[in-house]
Amino acid sequence: MLFFLQITHGVCGGLRFAPPTLLHGEQGTNMTDRKYVRSLLPGAFLMMFCGNAFGQNVGAVQNLESTSHDSPLRPFQETRICMAWDYPEGEPYGYYARFDQNPDHVIDDDSDDHRTIFLDMNTRDVCLTMTDPGEPDDVAFYFHIAAVDSETDLGPAATAGPFRIDVVPPSDVGVTGPETTSVRTVTMTLRATGASKVYISNTENDSSRSYESFAESETWTLSEGGGEKTVYVSFIDDAFNETAASVTVTYITGDADGDGLIGLRDAVMVLRILSGMAVEDVNPDADVNADGKIGIPEAAHILRMIAGTGF
Repeated sequence: MLFFLQITHGVCGGLRFAPPTLLHGEQGTNMTDRKYVRSLLPGAFLMMFCGNAFGQNVGAVQNLESTSHDSPLRPFQETRICMAWDYPEGEPYGYYARFDQNPDHVIDDDSDDHRTIFLDMNTRDVCLTMTDPGEPDDVAFYFHIAAVDSETDLGPAATAGPFRIDVVPPSDVGVTGPETTSVRTVTMTLRATGASKVYISNTENDSSRSYESFAESETWTLSEGGGEKTVYVSFIDDAFNETAASVTVTYITGDADGDGLIGLRDAVMVLRILSGMAVEDVNPDADVNADGKIGIPEAAHILRMIAGTGF
C-alpha cells in the first residue's frame, strides 16, 4: 500500500496541503496499518509549523481608537466620527469596516451590505458622518473593522465604541419668578427636559459663563438699581446643546419695611433711621444708590415714588 502527500503552492511558506491520495490498495484496508500511519507523519510534521495554513492569514487591527470622540462617558454634538488604527499582523489586502448601532455586530460575510465599506491596505484612518437616524438624541454608535487578505479571508474583527452623539437640545424649557420684588435675591422655578446644567445671568450673551447642575429651584441676585430686570437662563445637556429662556422681574427699591409696597410707612422708617432712632427689620435692599446705607437718598426716592414721579 503506497501513499503520497500532495504539495501545492499556497500561503504557508509556499506550501498548501491536500489529503493523502491512495495510489494502490483495496477498499476496506485497515486504517491502523503502520505504513499508512507512517505516510501521514511528514504532513503532520509540516502542519505543526504551518498551523494557520487553513485559517486566517491576517490578524486584528492594532490600537483601534477614535481621534474625534475621546470618551464613551459623555455624548458629543459632532456627528463626524474619525477612527485610526495600526497595521495588523500578516499581509492585509484591505479592510471591511462599518459604523452601526449594534455593539455585537461581527463582520463576516456582509461585505455586500451597503453600510459596510472597503478600504485599501494603506488606509490607517477613516471618518464618516452619522446621518442615520438623522437627529440623534444621545444615540450610541460603534465602529467595526476586519482586515482581509488577498484570498478574501477575513481576520478577526475589532470593535470600538460606544461613541455617543447628541444634537438635540433640551426641550420644554421655562423659567418663572416673582412679577415684582423689593429684595434683590429672588427664587426662580426652572423646568426642562433633557437638561443637566444651567447657566444664569443678568446679561444676555454673557461671555463669563459658569455652569451649575440643573435644579428645579434656583435663588438668584438681581442687578443693582430698581426697575425691570431680565434674568437669562440657558439650559444645557451633556453634549452642550443649549436652549435659552428668560424671565422679567420688576425690582422695587426703597421698600424699607420689605412689604413689597412703597408708602408713608417706608418714609417714616427712613426718617427714624436718620434721626438716630433704633429701627428693627429694615430691608437692606431698600438701599437705592448701593452705598450700603439707608439715609437721605432713600428718603428722597420714597417721597418721589409716593408722589408718582419716580421709580
